[in-house]
Amino acid sequence: MPKGGGSREHGDDTCRRKKVRCDGLQPSCTNCTTFGFQCTFNDSAKKRGPPKGYIEALENRLHRMENLLGGLVQTGERTKADLDSLNDDDDAESVDANWVPHSPDTPTTHSASESPTTTSMTAHDISISDEEDVLPFDKDARKKINELSDSMDIMSLDDGGFVRYLGNSSGIDLIQKNQQLKNGYLMVPVKVRDHQQWLMEKENEVHLLAATMSLPPTDLAEHLIDIYFKFVHPHLPVLHKNSFMRQYRNPDPEKKPPLVLLNAMFAIASRFSTNPEIIGHGDDPEGFGDEYFARAKKLVDLEYELPRQSSIQALLLMVTYRFTSAKSGGRVWVMLGMAIRMAQDLGMHRNSARWHLPPLETEVRKRLWWTLYVMDRWVSASMGRPLEIDDNDCDVDFPALIEQDWKDSDEFSTSRETQEQTKMENIFAMKFFIESIKLSQIMGKILKRIYSANTRNHGPAQVSTKVAELDTLLTKWHLGLPSDLKYDHQAVSAGRVKMNRWVAGLHMSYCKFVVIVFLCSLGYIVHN
Repeated sequence: MPKGGGSREHGDDTCRRKKVRCDGLQPSCTNCTTFGFQCTFNDSAKKRGPPKGYIEALENRLHRMENLLGGLVQTGERTKADLDSLNDDDDAESVDANWVPHSPDTPTTHSASESPTTTSMTAHDISISDEEDVLPFDKDARKKINELSDSMDIMSLDDGGFVRYLGNSSGIDLIQKNQQLKNGYLMVPVKVRDHQQWLMEKENEVHLLAATMSLPPTDLAEHLIDIYFKFVHPHLPVLHKNSFMRQYRNPDPEKKPPLVLLNAMFAIASRFSTNPEIIGHGDDPEGFGDEYFARAKKLVDLEYELPRQSSIQALLLMVTYRFTSAKSGGRVWVMLGMAIRMAQDLGMHRNSARWHLPPLETEVRKRLWWTLYVMDRWVSASMGRPLEIDDNDCDVDFPALIEQDWKDSDEFSTSRETQEQTKMENIFAMKFFIESIKLSQIMGKILKRIYSANTRNHGPAQVSTKVAELDTLLTKWHLGLPSDLKYDHQAVSAGRVKMNRWVAGLHMSYCKFVVIVFLCSLGYIVHN
């Protein structure tokens, strides 16, 4: 019989909490036996619905908020009575006083055998959540609130014509509309013209500096670009290859790729070249790469106040170049932080579906953001420093393939066989990238849950519980890998399967993260 008198219809408590299939074996299912959990079948408590009138009170307050915001945008003036009417809502307050909905911030009581959180692995995020506890009326109310929130979550053009992201808590956009549109007249402050003049001067500085920099000879430049897309691009898909190559081959100098990006690409590609002109560049084997890194840095130092996608791409490549160098230092940390802040300034951390961007631009933004995300986890883990990106601030979907990834704009420029081969290569590369993202999500949880400053006072039992949960996440990721990303040691050793460097690198990362998880508990073992 089940322990605790519960039902095996939906699995034991641990399997239901972690949302995994339970085989119902007695006295302990396979999952609990594998991971050392206690297999129990206690019926969960039924949750109460909302009191009578709660939904109606919420809707009334929401309508009043919408009217208040609409009037503020149109006239910029609202009376104190309007604001007081929103706050003086006796019906809503009386209902609120009698019911407190279950939420992540509401403390709950758990038995000794249960974890206070629920592990849930989805296609978008590997997270620990209580989504199954959200009742239908909660979701309806949340949907209405999100619609109002999204209407205030915008991409805005600043005074210099640059796109800037303004979140729904900002209020800057409302203030700008209120100040610049009064009594039907457009009010343009003198400071706006000063700012535009400053931006023009900064642009001129960038162009003057770029004019002093020359590119490598054509054959050497193309050699480095080929190497970049062969060795660097699969791991750091910050560019769209077909779009970049069309720009690079365009005879119009004004339509060429930005020089800051080309310099960064030449620097990191030099690491993988055996060309005598590169490895024999001066006494330092990294001399060629360092020269182009320094050029990119000079341009970035001028451009960081002018938010551009190319500057973020260049910074990411520069971070990787220094991160994999013996000369790596604190500059890596600073440059990565600059790139992340610039990306957030452009709204790359938010789902852009409501902004109706072209599909290609949407995908480039997603790939660039998730590359920043992966690098943030790796650099933070390697340096033992806090994460820059909080999962709660990011709602970007995973990247996906689009037709432009393998089909050139000129359908006759490449054969159908070549396009099909390119498509298969892109499918594999995208699988690799998405699994790297998922693994990095787990890495972020490891750093926050067992290596953050507020865990210093946790005892051995608390640490062991967290270690077990994180180890479960890593195991589920490892078991859930696509077949072409799995590593078969016996087949490789016997020569039946050729070693794939992408697969090997992915599994080396997994092994490193397993070590990091258990490293924190080693201190307790040694102490005892």
